[in-house]
Amino acid sequence: SQFYELANDFPPLFLVSIVLYWTLGFPVYLLLNWEGQRFFDKKDYEYEATTHFSPYSRLFRNRDRLAVLVSDIGVVAVLGALGFAAYTYGAWPVFLWYGLPYLVMNSWLVTVTFLQHTDARLPHYDEGDNFDFLKGALCTVDRNYGWIFNVLMHHITDWHVAHHIFSHTPFYNAGKITKIIEAKYPEHYMFDNRPLLRQLVESWWVHQASFLHNKYTPEKYKPRANKKQV
Repeated sequence: SQFYELANDFPPLFLVSIVLYWTLGFPVYLLLNWEGQRFFDKKDYEYEATTHFSPYSRLFRNRDRLAVLVSDIGVVAVLGALGFAAYTYGAWPVFLWYGLPYLVMNSWLVTVTFLQHTDARLPHYDEGDNFDFLKGALCTVDRNYGWIFNVLMHHITDWHVAHHIFSHTPFYNAGKITKIIEAKYPEHYMFDNRPLLRQLVESWWVHQASFLHNKYTPEKYKPRANKKQV
């Protein structure tokens, strides 16, 4: 797009996209499934838009419909309560007590999710690579956020690969599983121990550059001997 072409000549424009991700990323993802799982019409192979708010969305199973509907009612109730609070106490206090913490939560959630699933070293598979669930589950990165954040986040930051493979495993067992995964699949497991800011800048630049150079076709997977960054 023209935006990415301009940003290529003037890189600070990428800050605009970062701000948009941090402020609107999660709500737009829920509303439009932006950057989420893509579904295509089998007949014309055209992209089908979907949302997390529809009980009939392809994101959910039939048995999930009632839960989605109840969730929607809860969202409407909260929005109504926020509107009433803004009417009673003013919009600014509501923003300070609810809106600002929400933006902080949103930006942190987007940052953690982005870094877990975005890296230039992660493989992209095609039909000739015999893609399966395990290969897809291993296409993520464990990153060190420092012991404080790792503990506060229940190690979803540095033990995330285990979550992809065994999604029902309690977080306190993920560390044991991570050691097994690293030993069993050393050519696939990736852990990044570099400074977090460097990881973010590098991953974000690669992500944006993929738009600049129209790299929509996945590159064929080539196994690497060592993916652990220390």
